[in-house]
Amino acid sequence: MVSSKPSSDPQMGIAPGHADASSRATAFTLVELLVVIGIIAVMIAILLPSLIKAREDARRVVCLSHVRQLTQAAMIYVGDNGATLPEASSVNSAAEGPFSPRGRLAEPWMPFGLEKYVLPSIGGALSKYLGTGEHGGEQLWRCPSAGPETFSFAGPNPYNGFAKNDEFKPNYNYMAGKEMFVNASLGGPIATTFKLREWATRNVSGLRVAQVTPTPRVSSSRIVLFHDRASTYHSRGHRNIYTQPGDWQYYASYGYLDGHAEGRWYKNIDEYIAQLHPPIPQRWFSASFVATFPEQYPSAAP
Repeated sequence: MVSSKPSSDPQMGIAPGHADASSRATAFTLVELLVVIGIIAVMIAILLPSLIKAREDARRVVCLSHVRQLTQAAMIYVGDNGATLPEASSVNSAAEGPFSPRGRLAEPWMPFGLEKYVLPSIGGALSKYLGTGEHGGEQLWRCPSAGPETFSFAGPNPYNGFAKNDEFKPNYNYMAGKEMFVNASLGGPIATTFKLREWATRNVSGLRVAQVTPTPRVSSSRIVLFHDRASTYHSRGHRNIYTQPGDWQYYASYGYLDGHAEGRWYKNIDEYIAQLHPPIPQRWFSASFVATFPEQYPSAAP
């Protein structure tokens, strides 16, 4: 008598009924799939801000390390050059460095007026302290949070050349405020909007350390040598502090005359300027800063 019971012999295959049951047990329905996708989307929405914050925190650490190394290089320069801070432009760019080689189309130190001369860029002044070769330390001038359009290192001599394609625009600013002297002294909407008089009077470029005596006086741990060149790098939405109305959350790295570096938070333009040292009495172009910008030195006589 032949049995009608399905065979369980492995060579005969799995019984059809068992195969159907296995398929039904492991398959997802459309509703289940949509639920899983929804859960994943919620988890991503919860975790993404934390991941973005962690990435930006890591970038701020790198940024601060760069500023610390630039500051320490400047202090080594001071030791090698009679306790004098680098006399330099903050850039080598025609648009932003009126006394840089690109700005004057001439070699560093070339005179072009009474006590006026072409300034090497700070990158050129510090290159031998930042790495090997003519272009030492290029990567240290880049902020990892800044957009690529904010940085330029181009041409055969980016630091101090004046060929058409030579250009050095770093993400970190050296406090070379005297390169703003002329535009700041003229005043007007641009000087007011971008606080040129405040920046010019806080110049440290070319000063002997003993001359860096702000009014009112502060310790060397408060005197800024380097900082993030723009407020947009680490702010949410990359907002510009000069045009952003109201308060916002800004952050920048600062390097100080005593050699240390630290990151600082601020909310608006007034707090931004307050991160810097007070104005420093000095002379350039045969002119007194105190006499030219008297409102910046309310307690000093010309």
